[in-house]
Amino acid sequence: MDDSSAGLVCDGSQTYASSSIPLINALSTDGTYAACALLSDAAGNQTYAKSTQVIRDTVAPTFTSLNGVNAGSDGFVSDSEKAFTTVLWTLVQSGASTIQYTSPLDDTNALVSCDVSKTYGQSTIARAVDLSSDLPWVICVKLSDTAGNVTYGKSSQVIRDISGPSFTSLARANAASDGFISNSEKLLVSALWSLTASGQTATAYTVATVDSAGTLACDVSKSYSQASIATPADLGSDGIYVICVRLSDASGNITYGKSASVTRDTVAPAFTSLARANEASDGYINNSEKTSALSLYTLTASGQSSTQYTLALSDTSSALVCDSSKTYSSGSIPLISSISSDGAYAVCVALTDAAGNISYGKSAQVTRATSAPVFSSLALANAASDGYINNSERLLTTAMWTLTASGQSVTAYTTALSDTGGALVCDAAKTYDQSTIPIPTSLSVDGAFALCVKLSDASGNITYGKSVQVVRDIVLPTFTSLVGANGAADGIVMDSEKASGLALLSLVASNQDSTNYTVPLDDTSGAVVCDSAKTYSASSIPTIASLTPDGTYAVCVKLADFAG
Repeated sequence: MDDSSAGLVCDGSQTYASSSIPLINALSTDGTYAACALLSDAAGNQTYAKSTQVIRDTVAPTFTSLNGVNAGSDGFVSDSEKAFTTVLWTLVQSGASTIQYTSPLDDTNALVSCDVSKTYGQSTIARAVDLSSDLPWVICVKLSDTAGNVTYGKSSQVIRDISGPSFTSLARANAASDGFISNSEKLLVSALWSLTASGQTATAYTVATVDSAGTLACDVSKSYSQASIATPADLGSDGIYVICVRLSDASGNITYGKSASVTRDTVAPAFTSLARANEASDGYINNSEKTSALSLYTLTASGQSSTQYTLALSDTSSALVCDSSKTYSSGSIPLISSISSDGAYAVCVALTDAAGNISYGKSAQVTRATSAPVFSSLALANAASDGYINNSERLLTTAMWTLTASGQSVTAYTTALSDTGGALVCDAAKTYDQSTIPIPTSLSVDGAFALCVKLSDASGNITYGKSVQVVRDIVLPTFTSLVGANGAADGIVMDSEKASGLALLSLVASNQDSTNYTVPLDDTSGAVVCDSAKTYSASSIPTIASLTPDGTYAVCVKLADFAG
């Protein structure tokens, strides 16, 4: 009978209809119960008795959650939190009279199942300091009520990650790759640095900051307000700049890094003058001065770290403009002797500082007036344009060189002269008795030849010139044999030999500079003719395995020397 309030009275008012004690399954709903007993003897004496209470409770405790709190509230324990002694989770439940926890459990791949198999030996929730290594951790909870009903619960996952992001470098990039931002680069909007790092989930930068002494420390004290790396356009004035980067991972670990320095320098060097000097100091170079090995000018300038000059350039009508379109190929001022023809000349100079700022300057004009003809070249031409006269070209009658010169009224040539070792010198000692340039038929023997030319003007000024060398080589390469080799040495390739990767043939030849072969050609009738009509596409002898199918084959070879 219901005894929820402990008010049950066992007396004559109750009904005693059962001769046996009630069974457990007689209790149909949860509640507090007691039983009454009527004891009678043979004489009719009666005594009433009440049992102790029995509580029927079949509802287990309710587990709602075991979620991260304190250091575990974000699901992570970082390096700065790993020694915390506050609990990592907070329990929400109802109905439990006894609460027990496991120690932290490795939940890699979320495989932990909270059940009776676990050891619930802890009376308190685990702390950050209890996590022994970097892993995803959970705990299990066992909720028991006074009736012995049990409910198990699993916490949310807390990941211990105390390894911070790795900073490698903030290296100079784009316009700043040389360490400088010049005047021509100051408005660019490409990043000044390139980040190399790993392990971060968030990246933040400072603005570009002056670091003239190189002592700037990148740490928590800086303001990391930028999502992207600074550009040249962000640098407001000349100076030495760096940026700091803050790398954060999901656990809250933070690593700081500092860039290499970049110098903004937008002030160009100062050009004052390139004044005439030495024999050119009066503004002229005459015939007796033209071979001088002294400089044409002397420079007055400041602020440059590099000084480069053009060659002496034509300045007819003073029209020469010195700018970036010129070629500044020399580190020294041109010599007087470097001017090879008459005319008005000037030299351009490019002054460059360490940042790459450039100033251009133009020299005073110098006029060279020697009245001597100008020899430019005797370049190879026609059959000799490749530098050789071969057997097929030796009887041709076209000129072997072409002359480029100016200012002469008479042009005379030598015959083609031996130039073995390039030692031929064209000067007054040679005999200039030819009015035309030699042709291949004029060369009677093989060898290296060059031509000398004598240019004379009406005033008697003479200039000598030497041609590019040409080699006469009419000796053909020598072919001796191309016979079967290896498995084909007997002229037959059997089934057991057909897959061999060895050479099909062996060549005996000499005097060639290049050797090329055809693929194996069908020679069943023996009619294959090896000539220029064939395709010589292989640089090595075909292998035995290249013969397919069965048949009679031949291979042609082309032997060539440098003369063609």
